[in-house]
Amino acid sequence: MSKEFREVVWSALAALLVALATFGLQWPEWLALLLTALSAFVLPVFRISQGRSRRDGLARDARTRAFVQKLIDIIPEPVYIKDKNSRYLMVNQAFARHQKQHIKDVVGKTPEEVFRNLEYAQMVTREDLAVFAGHNVMKEEHSPNPVTGEERFQLVYKQSCVGVDGQEVIIGTNFNITTWRVAERD
Repeated sequence: MSKEFREVVWSALAALLVALATFGLQWPEWLALLLTALSAFVLPVFRISQGRSRRDGLARDARTRAFVQKLIDIIPEPVYIKDKNSRYLMVNQAFARHQKQHIKDVVGKTPEEVFRNLEYAQMVTREDLAVFAGHNVMKEEHSPNPVTGEERFQLVYKQSCVGVDGQEVIIGTNFNITTWRVAERD
């Protein structure tokens, strides 16, 4: 209960008790009047206070989300956050560029909805399930880019952690090392 709300409640009760004493009401009458006043005055104020708290919480959540988005957008390699259903909760600009899509077209989708290569998407989802089962993914992958089909070498890292809302999420990143591996091979 906020300090502001408590002050309103105490002020209302004090004013009511003064009014009750002035009119000389007996305890059953003033109790009924007190309960009526509480339901008519204090509860709506409480609801307003709760609404304000919710709005403040929503604003704080929006600021946190915007901060995290800016933070991951600075990273030049693909970064993503997924929920237990393998849905992308957040991706950075590098991830969107890598997929040749806009961020808004990736967020909320599963790998099967993002990648054109279904076999690759299913492999990504299996890895996500393994991460939620307690395993970390740290591997070098040599596969065609699921969007362009070009040869690609990348380091893939995925771990789970508890997100800001208390739910377990996957945080992952991919580092493109194709130029180095092709140079070594050539």
